[in-house]
Amino acid sequence: MGFIVDLFSSGGIGTILGGITGLFGNWLKTRHEEKMFDLRSQEKARDREHDIATMKMEGENAIAVANIKRGEADDVASGKALEAAYQMEPKRYLTGTTYQETFIGKWLLIPLFGLLDIFRGLMRPGGTTYMMIMVSMIYWEYKGMMETYAIRPTPEQAHEVMMYLIGTFSYLMITSFVFWYGDRNKQQPPGQLNK
Repeated sequence: MGFIVDLFSSGGIGTILGGITGLFGNWLKTRHEEKMFDLRSQEKARDREHDIATMKMEGENAIAVANIKRGEADDVASGKALEAAYQMEPKRYLTGTTYQETFIGKWLLIPLFGLLDIFRGLMRPGGTTYMMIMVSMIYWEYKGMMETYAIRPTPEQAHEVMMYLIGTFSYLMITSFVFWYGDRNKQQPPGQLNK
């Protein structure tokens, strides 16, 4: 008992308790600093992820804007090229020739230029009609061969052929209409059938 009294009176217990309290305080402080370091690291990681996502989004937006601008530039260039082609082409070959007053002009060139004007005038509607007739003939020939030879395609094959023909008809129709209205068709033609 005297030993305990001596410890209290000499301050030994206080030193021991102070040392334990100091160690516990240091342990708490270290643990707090570690947690704060982890929180700061997580926050920096989130900030980096946010920055990366922002840069990715900005990059995608820049690409989208560049694609739109390129498309607009292509449209403008296509329109200018079409306009230049129309301006270079004479309205009619028959008018404006310098040989109209000569014998060759009256009896040879004027009839030839007239035929050229007629031929050129029939090219667009003739080409359009020809393409539509050819695709229709392919369809009817295919259908006739299936009936003649009793070919029974699987439902998948029949669906694939039908979708291909519909795509071809649609492509020809769209191409013809946009050509008639002075625009270029940027749509891709339908692909080949899978074999």
